[in-house]
Amino acid sequence: MSQELVGELSKEIDHCQVWARRNYNYAHLVFGITVMASFIAAILIGSNAKDWPEVGLGETGFRILLTALTAMPAALLLINNTLRFEERSKWFWRKCRKAQRLLRKMRDSRNPDPEVLSDEFSKISEEMENEWPAFGSSPSQPKKTGLD
Repeated sequence: MSQELVGELSKEIDHCQVWARRNYNYAHLVFGITVMASFIAAILIGSNAKDWPEVGLGETGFRILLTALTAMPAALLLINNTLRFEERSKWFWRKCRKAQRLLRKMRDSRNPDPEVLSDEFSKISEEMENEWPAFGSSPSQPKKTGLD
């Protein structure tokens, strides 16, 4: 078994796991902040702006806060749709699983051919690069094969 290839696959698996988790957490963080901003803005709309000088905001500060909180969900939705955190998380998990499959193949084969597995890993990397959810591209529905 080629230790260089094992090291490269292990490093790729670790890298993909870190970024898959980060993107997953970013997606949930953006979602949570969006919900909270919308909820707080709804509560503030129902409150009386004249009560806010006691808190130190004043009527102008209250209006600025309310405007910012009201605009935040739309801005966060735009950020989430542009950066595509959830899709990127799924992409990293797919790449991680493919690298893990190769690593297991090396571990479980009696006579693994590092050259063949290295070539397979290169092909996987090239294929995965073509599937990368690019920055700002619009989401698309998966296409069923054989229906052309």
